[in-house]
Amino acid sequence: MSKFLSLSVLLASITTLAISTPVKAEVVTRCQIQPRANQPSPLGMRTTLDVEEKGGDVTFTYKNLPTPVSADQPPVTIEQSRTMIFYKTTLAAARERMLKDPKYFAELRGSSDAEGFKPINDLLVCQNQASQNRSAIADLADGSYRVWNGAPSFTVTDQQLLEKGAYTFLFTKTGNRIVGFFARPNDDSMCITGTVQGNTITGVVNPPARFANPASRQNRAFDSAGFLRLGAWSDRGNLGAFSPSTLNLTNFNRINIGQRKAPTLCR
Repeated sequence: MSKFLSLSVLLASITTLAISTPVKAEVVTRCQIQPRANQPSPLGMRTTLDVEEKGGDVTFTYKNLPTPVSADQPPVTIEQSRTMIFYKTTLAAARERMLKDPKYFAELRGSSDAEGFKPINDLLVCQNQASQNRSAIADLADGSYRVWNGAPSFTVTDQQLLEKGAYTFLFTKTGNRIVGFFARPNDDSMCITGTVQGNTITGVVNPPARFANPASRQNRAFDSAGFLRLGAWSDRGNLGAFSPSTLNLTNFNRINIGQRKAPTLCR
């Protein structure tokens, strides 16, 4: 009887310890290119590179952003993505291998480059992010959503948005493709079309037609908090765009969809 009680106490202690011990959040490191002011990206206008260190592996994802095939309506676009994974290594070691051996970057791009990986490596900016319980944008089911840079809430009114001067992102998700409006209340919306990885969207930003002097805003943050970073400006009449641009929604929370319909196409 005493042995049975001792075993019960031991099991209860183990269970209590398991429940009370916090689970350490997995740290994920993500890197993206941040071009210098007034200088184009070394990857070109419609190409991006994402680097992620997670679970002991390092993944390089090279993307050609959606490009129109013709002027037909509805539109037809083409895009391409290539992924290279360095298993059981660190981010620093993977970057060093890319620098020392040109074959890796050539394989990732699908073509050779005389300058190699160094111009890209010099502009990579990396951030550590602890995995959170809430769903990342990339993990959401296909559909329409709205997020804001405020606290989690079931319902946020237009008045609350005005009072806080909050940024919202109203978007449609289809697979890893995102189309959405990024704006503050009563401000012009910036429409972004791109792909999502985690909580970061990379793609092309189309400003409103009446957007003043867009070239002066290229290759820098659109907002004071740096959520949206605009790429190089390309003037194509009504189809002017900043590319590649990134929108970081890591600290945004889902709210009610609101009255405005989420976009499925920028212009």
